[in-house]
Amino acid sequence: MSIFNLIIPSTIFITQFREANQSYISYINIIPIIKYAIITKDGYDEKISPYMSEEIFKKLNQKTQYPELDHFSTIELTELHQKQDENDSRIIYVDIRYIKSLEDKHNNHISGGQGYQQFTVLIKNNVWYIINLVEPLVDYQFWE
Repeated sequence: MSIFNLIIPSTIFITQFREANQSYISYINIIPIIKYAIITKDGYDEKISPYMSEEIFKKLNQKTQYPELDHFSTIELTELHQKQDENDSRIIYVDIRYIKSLEDKHNNHISGGQGYQQFTVLIKNNVWYIINLVEPLVDYQFWE
């Protein structure tokens, strides 16, 4: 047994523990709309348009990326952090980790993966709107 067999699992555990146990101020809850945008087959509709542009929707939507699919499998979204912009209190940065597993209608695995995304959200008159999406978010830093 090599030292790497111990280091890799412990590193994964530490990362997941940090993600699950960070404390921060939560300004908004965007997870339900993000998940809907990823899995909807209805396209850019009136449920999505108040929260994001069609361009951002197309970056998220799996039907746009995989038009031949009629079935989607597991989508897990975990909010990692929210941070208010130092210069404009109306701007909130929301960091999310995603795990996706895509299967066809016969439950054959097609694709999958995980990564990090950062959404820039503008809050105006108590209404929020996603104005930017950074994907993949590289060199993710845990906020102090």
